[in-house]
Amino acid sequence: RFERGDATFFYLSEIDLQCHMLWRHGDPKDSSAPPHPAHEPATALHHRDDIQHFYEEVDAVLGAVRNQLPSDTLLIVMSDHGFQPYRRAFHLNAWLVEEGYLVLLDGKTEGSILTDTDWSKTRAYALGFNGLYLNQRGRESKGIVSPEQSPSLLAEIASKLKSYQDPKHNAPAVQQAWTRDEVYSGPRLSESPDLVIGYDAGYGCSDLSTLGGVPGVVIEDNTSRWSGNHLMAPDVVPGILLVNRKIT
Repeated sequence: RFERGDATFFYLSEIDLQCHMLWRHGDPKDSSAPPHPAHEPATALHHRDDIQHFYEEVDAVLGAVRNQLPSDTLLIVMSDHGFQPYRRAFHLNAWLVEEGYLVLLDGKTEGSILTDTDWSKTRAYALGFNGLYLNQRGRESKGIVSPEQSPSLLAEIASKLKSYQDPKHNAPAVQQAWTRDEVYSGPRLSESPDLVIGYDAGYGCSDLSTLGGVPGVVIEDNTSRWSGNHLMAPDVVPGILLVNRKIT
């Protein structure tokens, strides 16, 4: 029903959603990988191959599409990211407390940045999946970090994050950390985080830190059914691109 020159886009969400929820039943990328902390052996017997089956079903859809296309039609299949297991949850705000960048009110050992933070002493805080912000003077209502201090402070925090080692596995939790100017551009640049955290494979920002929570531990096993993820450094979750002709 399309005229020559028309284009259509169709999004298949099944693989993304199922990888998030079913990864704990089996690691399809590496059969020698350790079991996920949320792994349930009895359930896994019935669902460990489900992700592979979803790929097969999507491949069948792709085959049906190809059979219907005129020979001169351009077909592009792409994903915006890949997937990895999400085994360890990193509490970014708790790490900021441990390193002295985020200071809680007297008597508080954990809580929420909204109600339990001493903003007169706090230099950085975390919100969102991969975002870290400075408590910047003139921007935050109780900011104390001057714009002149920001670059060196961000470099210091990024360096420390990349050198952090998960004590359980003696492995880095963070592969990379970028300033906003290294990642974003355009008229809405000021709305982006000051630092974007690229977690290593197997690691991710905890749900609590995403919402501004400050738990009492820095890192722990992810026992959630949300067991696969892609909110990591791009290098560890590459996407795919399939095209039915040569492209430049």
